[in-house]
Amino acid sequence: MPQLDPTYFGPQLFWLFVSFITLLIGMRFIVLPRLDIIFKKRQKLLDEKLVKIQELEKNAEHMSVEAKSRLKEVQVESKKILHEAKSKISEEVIRMKHQLTEENVKKLHEANAEIKTEIDKLQKELGKEKTALVANVLENILGHKIDNDKIAEIIKGDQ
Repeated sequence: MPQLDPTYFGPQLFWLFVSFITLLIGMRFIVLPRLDIIFKKRQKLLDEKLVKIQELEKNAEHMSVEAKSRLKEVQVESKKILHEAKSKISEEVIRMKHQLTEENVKKLHEANAEIKTEIDKLQKELGKEKTALVANVLENILGHKIDNDKIAEIIKGDQ
């Protein structure tokens, strides 16, 4: 095996040393500075994004607190509006009941007046019929005609 031959150790060590130094210098002055720039940019970007995330978290927390307080305000306001609406509706229902009661009482009085008028008419007609009936009965019993006015006076006097 020629690579293990001691006569080749010198040139192999020389090229090993030259390759190592070249790689070392290339890494030190070319690759590592570029990687360092990339890492610094990444770190800076991550730090900026972390700051933004923290700001957004603070904003989100602030908005959450604000939303909760606004929600409580809206709930209180909606309860107030609901209470006002209920009271207005109750007042309207009471007013309408009162109005309907008044209308019903008025109609009841009108109906009672109409009934009384009809009863009076019927009583007058009944009085006439009574008078005619009594006159007819007396005429049949007595055999002669009796004046309806006299019979009406007699019936009125009995009442």
